[in-house]
Amino acid sequence: MTTAPTCTEKGVKTYTCHCGDSYTEDVVATGHDYEVVVTAPTCTEKGVTTYACDCGHSYTEDIPATGHDYEAVVTAPTCTERGYTTYTCACGDTYVADEKAPSEHTYTVKLDKSTCTEDGRATYTCHCGDSYSYVIAATGHSWDGGCVTKEATCTENGSITFTCTACQIVETFAIKANGHNFTSAVTEPTCTEKGYTTYTCACGHSYVGDEVEAKGHTEGEVVKENVKDNSYDEVVYCTECDEELSRNTVVTVVYGDVDGDGDVDIMDANLVCAYYNGLKTLTETQLLAADVDGDGDVDIMDANLICSYYNGLISAFPVEAKTEQ
Repeated sequence: MTTAPTCTEKGVKTYTCHCGDSYTEDVVATGHDYEVVVTAPTCTEKGVTTYACDCGHSYTEDIPATGHDYEAVVTAPTCTERGYTTYTCACGDTYVADEKAPSEHTYTVKLDKSTCTEDGRATYTCHCGDSYSYVIAATGHSWDGGCVTKEATCTENGSITFTCTACQIVETFAIKANGHNFTSAVTEPTCTEKGYTTYTCACGHSYVGDEVEAKGHTEGEVVKENVKDNSYDEVVYCTECDEELSRNTVVTVVYGDVDGDGDVDIMDANLVCAYYNGLKTLTETQLLAADVDGDGDVDIMDANLICSYYNGLISAFPVEAKTEQ
């Protein structure tokens, strides 16, 4: 071997005869004898294959990145939580995707019915354990039309009994007393009596109220009654009720007519003398008729004047002249 071939260069092989003759032949280049070193790719980084020859020559070839190889773990949705899938690669990379809405609760119902007086309750329970409840209000009694067990009066309460058509409980309630229903009768006031109103109820109860003071008498004109020769009564009556309000006897004196017989005579003079001598008593009217001289005393002078009048000696008594003055 004259020249050994290399990886890239051919060699030369020389043939020599003992005669001295020689020739050469090319020896094919050996070509590279590479040692291969592989750097494996990862999920995100490319790999490389390095080829190295003993001659020093080398080159590389890229190996594409493998990309992630995810394992999927599904988390199913619950009644309250969203579902999702977790993707995890062996390299440690992970992400969450494929979210699903919560599935919503599926409740079963337990019902405790309400009564007339007790609340009921409805309880809703989901298989997930979630639950809630609400109160069903007591229905209250459903009363019938009621039966009156005692009629109310003006002053006493009555009673009525009701029965619940649902639970059959019985309750009795008061019927308020009616109170009196009065009719009124007015008694008008009179001159002497007060007026008032009498209030009477059908039950018999009554009372008197609204008093009005008596009106008092209304005096009428003076009228004469019991008219006699020597007296009469002056009477005043009420124009409203005709009650006698006053009566005053007025004595009509006939001077000299002491015995009141309508004549002036000797008998009258005798009465005066008897009175004067203490043998007779005279009434006030007689004394007035006997005092013919008007001096305030009944004495013998009055008797003499009466005799003179009787005998025609005088036509009038001195007292009459004084009265006229």
